[in-house]
Amino acid sequence: NFSFGEEALISYGCDGSARLLERGFALPDNPDESVDFVMGLRCSEIRLPELLAVSPSGENFAWLRPPAAGEDEAEARVTLRRRQPLPEALLSLSRLECLDDSQLKVAVDARAVSWTSSPSLETPFGWDCERVALSRLLAVAEAMLGRFRTTPAEDLTAVAEADGLRRMAIVARLGAQEVLCGFARATCERLLHLLDVLDDRTPEPVGGSVWFCYLRDSASRLALAQESGAFAQQFRRMQSLKLGGTSPSATEAFFVWASSKVFFWLHDGANSDAAGKALDLPKVRRWADEAVDGSACPYMKLYFEKMALWGRYLSSQFAASGTFMLSDLNTMQMETVALRNAHAWSVPTKEALDTLAKHAPLVELGCGNGLWAQALRDANGAEVLAYDLATWDSQYGQRDGEARMMGQRFPIVASGGPEQMEGCCGRTLLLMWPDYGGVGTFGSSCLQRYTGDTLLLVGEWPGHTYETVNKWGQSFSDKFVQIVQQDFELKQRVPLPCWPMALDSLMVWTRKRGLSWL
Repeated sequence: NFSFGEEALISYGCDGSARLLERGFALPDNPDESVDFVMGLRCSEIRLPELLAVSPSGENFAWLRPPAAGEDEAEARVTLRRRQPLPEALLSLSRLECLDDSQLKVAVDARAVSWTSSPSLETPFGWDCERVALSRLLAVAEAMLGRFRTTPAEDLTAVAEADGLRRMAIVARLGAQEVLCGFARATCERLLHLLDVLDDRTPEPVGGSVWFCYLRDSASRLALAQESGAFAQQFRRMQSLKLGGTSPSATEAFFVWASSKVFFWLHDGANSDAAGKALDLPKVRRWADEAVDGSACPYMKLYFEKMALWGRYLSSQFAASGTFMLSDLNTMQMETVALRNAHAWSVPTKEALDTLAKHAPLVELGCGNGLWAQALRDANGAEVLAYDLATWDSQYGQRDGEARMMGQRFPIVASGGPEQMEGCCGRTLLLMWPDYGGVGTFGSSCLQRYTGDTLLLVGEWPGHTYETVNKWGQSFSDKFVQIVQQDFELKQRVPLPCWPMALDSLMVWTRKRGLSWL
């Protein structure tokens, strides 16, 4: 019953734009956007109970042709939604389709728990069956997205320029593409989370990794995938899928995350505190926005290009074979060292540079190529002096390799070491990775000459390192860390993009009252 003049509302339910168009309208950014996915399924005596165990209740699943005794086929409709792009029903049916009847019988006999109510990372028929199912779903996502003649980014632009019925049609098309991009992304993410359930690690590291034996023994699987073309097919797929929908930076951020995830797994750190700090996808996404929109320095762009390429490559290896090529992983880690030597050991972000600029005038000792100092002067207009040794001086400790320091230097760099601190009274000291490998006295020699109240450090630190080299990290010596913790208080930490097996950050320290080195 309504009073005269009272507004009457009609609910159209939780429908996607394609169905709302039948009622004459479409909603941009519809949280209930959806795409229907129809599956033809094999049916047999052993499959029948497994198929029937997939509950038809709920909004994401319905039988179009229910499985029945004596029938060879069944047909189901699974609805992919923006808020649930990878429904459990789709996973359940995809797992079944990966197994023939004899394989299914073995899997059912060996199954210890009911998979219809499994946690999200449960693999009821084994992790390799799950991998195959997810790899096939990625192929489905590629095929469905391939039917569109426009990309999500192009549709987003077209929506702003269109009106009327044309605009509504584009909104519906964009919504469907975003759901499918979310489907591909959720599938890739679940694929990489399978690394968390592998159980072939050795109790102690062999060849530097608890996974060395697994990678060695499974190398033939990857070789077969390469010979058959399965790996190349997966790699092309990873290059084409728009996992971020309308946002190219979200796609790049995901594959940077994927690359880091693999290296954490390799060094048995996937569930460590360090992994939790480094695998912060929203944070990586913010940095990716800088890299894509042109506001980042060239080194940041190089970082995302390289890490995203590695992420696609390694994800493709795992999707195609369930393993990785050990030599490829080693090559990537060696290339990381070469890139850091050629540019800088840490990657600067806008937030980090802005934070440093607030403490100008600065003096950076052991500045390497001077990439950070030059960026501070050019992009932030900060007053900064930068010094480094032309060749390594053994009085600060022994170093492996050539005595010559990092390569081509920026114009801002002048020759000098810790002694330059004595002529820089009133400047804030900035140190970045002064003690490579966490050993040496270069950092403490600089600190001994510093009397200022604020100390700026870039690198790893106890609690913010993987502890693969030592517990206090690879950037500062143990003695340096102890002195800083004794005489200074940490006031601010700014996370930084991290190359594999590094956990960098910018730290702002202030001297405790009444304390100084002297």
